[in-house]
Order: sequence, then structure tokens, then C-alpha cells
Amino acid sequence: MRTQANPPATIPAASAKLAGAAKLPKITPAGELGGLFPQSGITVFAHLNGGEADSVTVDADGHVYVAMIRSGRVEVFDDQGHSLAVIRVPGGRRAHPTTSHVAIKPGSREGYLVAGGPEGATLFAFDALGAGLPAVRKR
Repeated sequence: MRTQANPPATIPAASAKLAGAAKLPKITPAGELGGLFPQSGITVFAHLNGGEADSVTVDADGHVYVAMIRSGRVEVFDDQGHSLAVIRVPGGRRAHPTTSHVAIKPGSREGYLVAGGPEGATLFAFDALGAGLPAVRKR
């Protein structure tokens, strides 16, 4: 059963401003939202606070990072879908409306996100909550 998260935490960041995100709506005890996908096995993990998702990554502690295109932010959730934080790019969506591609360096807490705007694209760095997953090596 999913419960409401505690107030969002603030994460230290290198180049990105962090702010708390809104609480998620209630989900049924079965983990579903109104039988959205009956008999499919698909359930709602989390609700995004406006905008459209562009890319997603997960750290070694199970935190989920979702880049919100046209929003100038990345939403961060715990492994149960509770909102933990929002990473906002400097200047917000007016300066960098196209926020896409979020990644975490394997074995470190160095996070990166790409945001574009009228002046071109910028690669921002932030401190992730957990370490990046190990790199996959082709054998």
C-alpha cells in the first residue's frame, strides 16, 4: 500500500536549483488509479506534476529521475513513487524550455541533464541522491 510521502527533501546541487515537489495523489490499496489498465498488470508508479516526460533513469538506491521536457526540471521519486525533490535548471523553463536526457555517472553521485533554449543546449550537473548503476560491459 502506498502512502503519502514526507515533505520533499532538499538535495545539494552543483549547477541546478532544487525545490520541493507537490505530494502525489492517493492511489488505491492495490496500487492502481481507478482501474486505469484492467487485467494488464500495469499500475501507476507516480503522477508527474505537469509537463511531459522525456527520459528516465534510476540510481543504485532505486530513486527514479524523470526529465520533464518543456518544463525546465527533473522530478525525483523514491522507489515507491513518492515525490522527493524537483531539480530545476537555472532560468527555468523560459531560459531552458527543452529539458531532456538525465543520467547519473556509474558508481558516483554525479548527475547530468541536458536542457536547451534559444541560446542552444547546456549540460547541467547536479548531485544525485544515490550512485549511478554500474556500467554495462559488452562481452
